[in-house]
Amino acid sequence: MSAPLASRARRHDYAVRVVSERRDGVLVTQYMTDLPAADRKRRRTLERGLRCELHLVRIVPVGLTLDTSVVPSAVADLLGSEVV
Repeated sequence: MSAPLASRARRHDYAVRVVSERRDGVLVTQYMTDLPAADRKRRRTLERGLRCELHLVRIVPVGLTLDTSVVPSAVADLLGSEVV
């Protein structure tokens, strides 16, 4: 996705999780907000004889709080996160 997932969550409540198999057998997970695009991906993957599943998921933004005992405050300042 070109935009961060959190900003997309503000515009879309749901997405389609596409779990598809590559030719080398590795499973790849993608999140798409365009149902026709997800269906095209599924159809192309199945035509190649590989596995593909679509799952409807709800996107919920989660706040980020950093613990300064683990992450230095300079990193927290850079990320613009609340420091505990």
